[in-house]
Amino acid sequence: MTHDLNWAQFARRCPWSPELAEAMKALGVEVPPEGRPPRFVGPGFRVEAYLTDGFLCWRATPGRSCIVAGGDAVLAYLGPISRTSGAGMALWEWLTWWGWAPPPRRGAAAPPPPPPMVI
Repeated sequence: MTHDLNWAQFARRCPWSPELAEAMKALGVEVPPEGRPPRFVGPGFRVEAYLTDGFLCWRATPGRSCIVAGGDAVLAYLGPISRTSGAGMALWEWLTWWGWAPPPRRGAAAPPPPPPMVI
């Protein structure tokens, strides 16, 4: 589906959220790299991506913020967020846009070992 949107302006003005993720999915719109917002707003928390320093995380309870280094640290700071909830799925998608690799699902087969090297 082709969209004539100013994706850079979209990324600057619209923080990513569970609602926006659902709307894009319902419309069949795939956000290109230049349209990926550096801010995420979820229920009771915010996260901002800073490529040089990591992520700035803020929680409404207890009302504090911190800078963390990667996606795993973001999830650890924010506390338990279900991977299958709307906020969890949107946050995981957003974190992958900024270089985070999610852990493999439980029970998933381990990748095969590399082939033996002959010297």
